[in-house]
Amino acid sequence: MTEHLVFLDRSTLQATLRRPSFDHAYTEHATTSIDQTVVRLRGATIALTNKVPLRAEALAQLPALKLIAVAATGYDIVDVAACRERGIAVCNIRNYAVHTVPEHVFALLLSLRRNLFAYRVDVERGRWQQEQVRDKGAGREEPEEVHPGEQADQRRREPDRSGPGALATYLGTLLAQGQRRAA
Repeated sequence: MTEHLVFLDRSTLQATLRRPSFDHAYTEHATTSIDQTVVRLRGATIALTNKVPLRAEALAQLPALKLIAVAATGYDIVDVAACRERGIAVCNIRNYAVHTVPEHVFALLLSLRRNLFAYRVDVERGRWQQEQVRDKGAGREEPEEVHPGEQADQRRREPDRSGPGALATYLGTLLAQGQRRAA
C-alpha cells in the first residue's frame, strides 16, 4: 500500500528532510491556513506539520489519516484526545536539539560566569570606552591597573544593578547556593 504524506507548512522548517524508505506519494505546501487544512489533507495517510494546528473538527473529516508527525519538540498543536479516539498516532521530532540545548546551557553558564550581561550594559552606556584611570603625576591616561595573575575581565566589581538584565553573580556563589538548596 502506498502512503500519502502531506507536509502542510514546509517553509517553516529550514532543514533537509529525508524521504521515507517505504512506498509513498509526497505533497508539500509552503504554508497552509486553518481553512485549507481539511482540503489539503483529504486522502492523506500521514500529515506533517510544524505550526498548523490539527483540531478535532478537522480530524473528524479525515478518515484516511493514520499518523501526524509534528516537526517540532512539542505537539500542543494537535488534539491528542481526538487522535486517540480515531486511532491516529502522533509523534514529534526524534533527537531534536540534542546538541544545541546543552551548548546553549553552557553558553549561558559562561555568560553568567564572565558577567557578559553587565559588560553589554556598560558598552551600551559608554562606560567601557570611558574606563580609564588618570595618572595625575604624568598627566596622561592609562588603562586601569591589572594585578599579576588577574586578567582584566576577571576583576571583581560590583555589578550595575540599575539597568535591565539578569542579576550578576559569581559562579562559585551560584554553585554554593545550589548545593545548599539540594542538601
